[in-house]
Formats: sequence, structure tokens, C-alpha cells
Amino acid sequence: MTLKVSVSSLDTYESCPRKYKFQQIDKLPRKTWEHLDVGNYVHEVLEHFHKQLNADASQQPEELLKQLAKNTWNKFSTKISAEGMEKSKGLLKSYLAYVSSEGWPDVLATEDRFSIQINNDLLIRGVVDRIDRTPTGYRILDYKGLALDTPIPTPTGWTTMGDLKVGDKVFGSDGRPTNVIIKSQIHNRPCYKLTFSDGSEVVCDNVHLWQAAVIGIGVSDNREKTFNADQLFEIFNFLQKDQAGSIVIKNPKPIQYPEQDLPIDPRTLGAFLGAAHSGAAPNADDCNQTASLESLLKENGFLDSACIPDLYLNSSVAQRLELLRGLMDAAGDFSEQAVCCEFTSVSKEFADSARQLMRSMGISTQLHSGADEDGRASHVIAFYLSDFNPFRLKSKADKASPHLLDFAKVESLRSISSIEKVDSVPTQCIQVDAPDSLYVCGSGFNVTHNTGKSKNLDKFQLQVYGMHLKNLFPDIQEYDGVYLVLPEGPKELSYRFTLGDIEEAKEDVIKTAESIATDKTWEPKPTFLCNYCDYYDACPDAWGKGKSGGSDLVKISGRKKF
Repeated sequence: MTLKVSVSSLDTYESCPRKYKFQQIDKLPRKTWEHLDVGNYVHEVLEHFHKQLNADASQQPEELLKQLAKNTWNKFSTKISAEGMEKSKGLLKSYLAYVSSEGWPDVLATEDRFSIQINNDLLIRGVVDRIDRTPTGYRILDYKGLALDTPIPTPTGWTTMGDLKVGDKVFGSDGRPTNVIIKSQIHNRPCYKLTFSDGSEVVCDNVHLWQAAVIGIGVSDNREKTFNADQLFEIFNFLQKDQAGSIVIKNPKPIQYPEQDLPIDPRTLGAFLGAAHSGAAPNADDCNQTASLESLLKENGFLDSACIPDLYLNSSVAQRLELLRGLMDAAGDFSEQAVCCEFTSVSKEFADSARQLMRSMGISTQLHSGADEDGRASHVIAFYLSDFNPFRLKSKADKASPHLLDFAKVESLRSISSIEKVDSVPTQCIQVDAPDSLYVCGSGFNVTHNTGKSKNLDKFQLQVYGMHLKNLFPDIQEYDGVYLVLPEGPKELSYRFTLGDIEEAKEDVIKTAESIATDKTWEPKPTFLCNYCDYYDACPDAWGKGKSGGSDLVKISGRKKF
């Protein structure tokens, strides 16, 4: 008998053979997930969109897309909520903007179904979202529903998780650059939004890992451990019952951006901007500036800066420290009553850029917005001292310096203030070559953990689709494979493939298929994902039902051991 597989069924078997059996052999009914219906709706609209444009290029694309969206909606109206409908509209609008700006593609096929006989016992099938002819040959596109838009700081500036590639550099927990050595496939899993005590936020999937510790009353083991987001959600909710403890992560050490050629001394610029955005008159003499400061500011476009220029935010640790000291000397102070530093700005935008500077120095901040005694907007950033004095002005530095020793030996931490379930979005993870497997993510410079397991898994689907392309065009030697992430741009995750890549995919398909064909036990692989599996009720070995896990994984109920 011929075994018939697809990329998704192979992935299902690799993740859990028991799930494969339920799905492919027993044919048990599956749950419905709205994000999948949204994806199907968008795919169907775009399929008809390009087919009709190819048949009649004189049609107005925007009007055609609107009409197709309306016509197709009848089929999905009972499956997708009003919120899902708005999300669908956003995806289609983003797609239209993309093809309009990039130039209309030469589309050869959409939703192109294929079946390929690998050998006498094995057939693989699937659907390619789009095949284009390009000036350099051919390309395959696969649509993805939402942007992988978690911001990631790098030595050359900000990027996103979706745009990172193997070989790129990010920052480790020690603040030093570290290499991305693995990038996972794109997942559609349950997601959480983690909000931290400094107001920063990160959205991750439920199996994403975090290095964290639990501190509080009755917790005997407060050492750092590695938890996934599902575990953190469980622990957080338990701790919230009586407010007896909290989950904390370490801040990174100061981020080591390269030294920059700065047109104005960083402390001088910091003092000017700090004074200007605190409502005080800037005084260049306070910074021993002998040249015309105003002239330099105008020349470099800094005179009316709404926030700290990126060139300075991405400068070296020493340069950023002097920038911070300029800000604090001009518009900051040390509160001996609260035993913390405070910086004040009348501009929320400028305060946000000052917080970015402070976070990049490994500092946890709190922002308090209101009005001063004169009724003006006031945004006060508070932070504890670390192992450096953020003031150079003697009167302020002297107030702070006696307290440095109190905090220098204490790890700079931030706690998790909330964990909430949010709509599922496509996610990816990376692995870095840092010794502790940690890297910095998010606009808040949050330290998180590796999750990647296999090198460039996200390429496999496009490699399999290359087998179909090779059948269509036997003479091809190379082709482009693209994941088109629709919103926020949209963005392309592009790869160049060769015939060798196609053969590699073929071998992987055969290897997994052989395991399926000879499997007699269909052993499960219980994880927290079981809670979201279509077949949770049917599986006696699902996570939490037997010895495989559940609440037994983390013993916190007795507060004796963590």
C-alpha cells in the first residue's frame, strides 16, 4: 500500500506519533480554530484574485479584491468572528499594498496542488500558495498570517525576529554580541503576553523558554531555572492567589554596541536635550562646551530632536554612560528619601527614548506620568543605582555615591507583573552560541532563552515544494523560496535553493516515512502542547493525565520546594 504524506503530516509525526495516528489513521474529528479559518479565507481570496487578474489584466486590482473578499465571505461568515473579519481585511489590505509597491508579479499558478510519487511505496502531496516567474528564474511563495515582529537589538541597530537569519549577531545576557546559530520553523501555537515590572512587554508562544527565579515567602529554592511560558503562567497564577511571591528575570549587562564617531560630545548632547525636554533653558557652559553648541546642533539636525538620536542610543557603553550623565545632570536627581534616581521630562516621546537608553545599560525603570505643580505634563523615570554613578555633576553625584555599595552586589532584576493569554500569532525562536544560551529580545531589552532545536527547519516546506517545481520545469538549477508574512510591511523571509536542497528534502521525507510505515506502538510525546491538541480528550497519556506531567511538574502547592 502506498503511504501518502504531506509536509504537515510529517511534522505531526515528528512532534507526536500518537497524534499522527489519531489524525491520519483513526481519522478522529478535529477542533476548529479561528486563526486557521482566517488563513483559509485569505488564501482563497488571493487564489481567485490572481487567477482573475491573469485572465483579464484590465481589471482594477483594488476593486477586484474588495469584490472577491465580499463574495468569499459568505462561505466563512459562520466560522469567523467580527474581530477575525477585521484581521482578515487587514491581511488583504497589506497584501495589496505590498504587490502594488513591489511591482505586479508574473504569477504562473496559485494554490497549485501536487502529488509526487517518491517511490513505489511513498507519495507526497501538498499545495503551493503561489508560483512566480522572475528575471532570474522561478520562485515559490507561501503566505503567513501575522508578522514575527518582536523587536531584537543587534550591534547594527534594531531588527525583528522574523528578519533574523542564521549568522546574524544579537546580544547575550552579558551584553556582548553573540551569533544566531539556529532558527526554528514558523509555529502557530497558543500565545501569552508577558508584562514586566518596568512596563516592557513580550509576546511569545507557550513553549518559549525563560530563565527565571521565584522569590517570596515560603519559597525555599529561589535559584534560577528554565521554564516555558505555560509553566510560568501556572506559577504566576498560583502566586497571585495570596501575593506571597513573584517571578523575576535578570536584566542584561550593559549592551555593548560598537563605539561611534559622534559629532557632539555625548554628555554635552545629553545635558542640552535633558534641559530642553525638562522645560529648563539649556546652558552649554555647564558642559564646558567651548564651540557654538547651537551651531553644532543645527548642523547635525539635533536642535529640535523629539528624542535621543539613534546614533547615540546605539553607541558604546562608555559613550552611553556619558550621555546618561548629561541627561541626569541636567534634568535628574537622586532622591535620598526613595533611595533612587529620578529623571523628569515634559515629553512622553523623549522620556521613552531616555528609558531605552537606561534599559540598554541594564537598568530597570519605572515611569510615572502626571502633571507638575504648574500644571505641565510631567513624566518621571525612576530607577535604582547599579554599580556606576549616573551623575557627573558633583552635588548630585555626592548624594548618590554613598548608596552605590548597597546595590552593586545585588543583581539587577525585573519581575513579571502579568501573564495573559492572547490570540495566537505565528512565532519563531532562535538559538545562540552564548554559554548560558540566553539572548536579549524586545524593546525592553528582556533576557530570554534559546528555543531552537534544528537548523533552518523553516526551509523544509519550501524545499519539498521545490520537488514540485522541478517536475514542472525540469531544467531549473536554482529557485527562490519565500515566506510572505502579510502584515507590518509585509515582510519576505527569502531563501535561495539548489537541486541539492531538493534532494536533501527528498531524503528527509523518505526517512520519516519509513519510521511511519514501521511504527507499531505510536508512542506519544507528552508536552504542555497537549492541552491545545485536537485529540486531548482521546489520549490517556496527554500531559497532565498520567505520570507525564501536569501539576506534578512544578511542586509549589506546599511551598516547601520549588
